Amino acid sequence: MNLPKKKARIFSNDGSRARSRAVVFNATNYFNGDTSTTDDFDFTEPIAPVSSQSRQEDIRRTRKAHQCHDSGESNQMDTDIEYFIESLDREKNKNDIRCLSLLGLAKKVMSIEYRMHLRAHDYMPKIMTTLIDAPDDPALALSCATLMFIHNQDKMSSDIDPVALKLMLDLIRGGENVHNTDKVDKKHKDAVLELITGMRENGHAKYLDMNKITAAKLATETLLGLNSKRAGEWFKEEIRRLKGIDFVLDTIISIAQTEDLETNDALLNTLDKCMHLIENITFQNQCNQGYIVEYNDGALLDSCLDLLTLCKREITIAVDDAQLKLFTTALLTTLRVLNNITSENESSSVVGSRFELTDLILYFINDLQAFIKAELRSDVTMICVCLLINMVEFNRQLRSYLMTDFRINELIDTFYKRISEAQHTEQQADQLLDSHKREKMTEAMQDSLINQVIAKSGKHMEHSVIAACFAILFGCIIQDSSEYREKLISYLHDNSVVPLVDVLQKLHDFSHLAEIMTKTGVDRVKRIIKVLK
Repeated sequence: MNLPKKKARIFSNDGSRARSRAVVFNATNYFNGDTSTTDDFDFTEPIAPVSSQSRQEDIRRTRKAHQCHDSGESNQMDTDIEYFIESLDREKNKNDIRCLSLLGLAKKVMSIEYRMHLRAHDYMPKIMTTLIDAPDDPALALSCATLMFIHNQDKMSSDIDPVALKLMLDLIRGGENVHNTDKVDKKHKDAVLELITGMRENGHAKYLDMNKITAAKLATETLLGLNSKRAGEWFKEEIRRLKGIDFVLDTIISIAQTEDLETNDALLNTLDKCMHLIENITFQNQCNQGYIVEYNDGALLDSCLDLLTLCKREITIAVDDAQLKLFTTALLTTLRVLNNITSENESSSVVGSRFELTDLILYFINDLQAFIKAELRSDVTMICVCLLINMVEFNRQLRSYLMTDFRINELIDTFYKRISEAQHTEQQADQLLDSHKREKMTEAMQDSLINQVIAKSGKHMEHSVIAACFAILFGCIIQDSSEYREKLISYLHDNSVVPLVDVLQKLHDFSHLAEIMTKTGVDRVKRIIKVLK
């Protein structure tokens, strides 16, 4: 009789084959409720002793899910960008491949995360270096300008470097390749148009003609969109050395000569961008100031005069707030440019010799105020007075021109109005505080009171600073002339210079606390105080 073979036991209490401290499982005993075994096993006891400190270190080294995700994204971006840079190498790839790579990169750069990654790892200089030959090929030039335009949409000065600036100017001033797209494949142009359309949907390129997109126009939009005020001195020097200033000045001069300019929003927008760029690159840069004043025999000054005259006319006849705001902004921008190119610079005497400009400034200080929004009146007055100070300081003829009876009297009257406004505002602030002394206030009431007092203090400071600027102007006019000094004193109330000295002393003291003036400005205030005393 054949007996069945004995089945091998899967679970066994036999410890001959088991390792020391192995888990032994007996099914019969387990289901009978008896969990005791010959070798009890403590599941809570670690296999090997682990110190609590090492456990904490392990926990600290563990990354969270979002950190792993971010790290993966960053690595993916690095891989993509390295691939794009390699495919842009002109020695290894044809221009067709380079164009496709540029458009692929431009599409990715539409994402803010991608732009931030490019900036953080300083990839753009490497990319721009591979594209220095872009102006020689129509399709490559268009692709390169598209990438620049999209990447610089954040208007950050850190997005520009010397290589990129030179390439940008080469694309602007290039020949047929950058001004014409007839030789560019239609599919390529359609891909560029799709990207620029996406930019427009995001609020950019509002006035760009979508039917005439060229490399030169995209590069121009990129250059004029740069926030170059904080780009450093290298940018101000390079843009002059590479003749970029010439292009911007020629654009301003050309637009200023356009008929019916007031109805052309696109040209006005371009003009505003050009003026902002000139304002930024002339800020505390005497080389650029002198270069611009002398450019083309002072052509910019003529254009500024035309623009100021246009703004004066349009502001006085404005029928809606949009038109008023547009030309008030243009007025302020033009005045800031003139103020910058005359600041602490002897070339300001050339600007000061234009008496028609002086008459316009006096009109803006006195008569135009009635047509401007209340919140902008002080800005216009402040810039105009500062411009007069710059022009008068190095021009004796202008001092004589301003010392005529009706002109100096108008300026003195405006000075006393500002003094009166400052005193009135100070009284209002004091009354406001006195009215709440005995009143029990809640926290909300205290916050409201503080905000009101701060607003009053701001207004007081505004009037006081403008009055001090008038005092500086009077001091500059009478410097080196006892005759002018006596004449000025004869026009002052009670023939006293005390109000002028007081506001200047306050400005001098405040400048030490807030550093609102340059060292030259502080020295000028000290000198004027001595002149008046």
